[in-house]
Amino acid sequence: MAHTRAVTGPYTLGGQRIDRPARRYVHHLGAHKEVEAALGFVEPADREEATEVVLAALTGCINTAVSASAVARGLELSHLETRVSIKWDPFVFLHLRDAEENGDLVNQFENLDVEIVVEGEELTEDDRA
Repeated sequence: MAHTRAVTGPYTLGGQRIDRPARRYVHHLGAHKEVEAALGFVEPADREEATEVVLAALTGCINTAVSASAVARGLELSHLETRVSIKWDPFVFLHLRDAEENGDLVNQFENLDVEIVVEGEELTEDDRA
């Protein structure tokens, strides 16, 4: 029910199919152990929750954009840390708790919070911005 197996594999770039064993990623997604228990799983397992994976992927995209931007501007970064989070309740999302008690079901994913910390010698506040 909540367990998902997602496989990433070949892709096409410039009309050429790229396919190699190292490109095959398998993701076992699900819910947190407590959520699975609430859903009635007999032996709940703690799996990565899909929303966490999406936020991690967004963090990777932001890190790439910041790093590429720094290189294009001739800036050297010694440290880059990005935190991406949302406030959401999986129990409300899965209808295991009423939205009125702990937030709005429809708007749970609206308030994305992004914090980026960059460090490097000779970085000005404008560079950091």
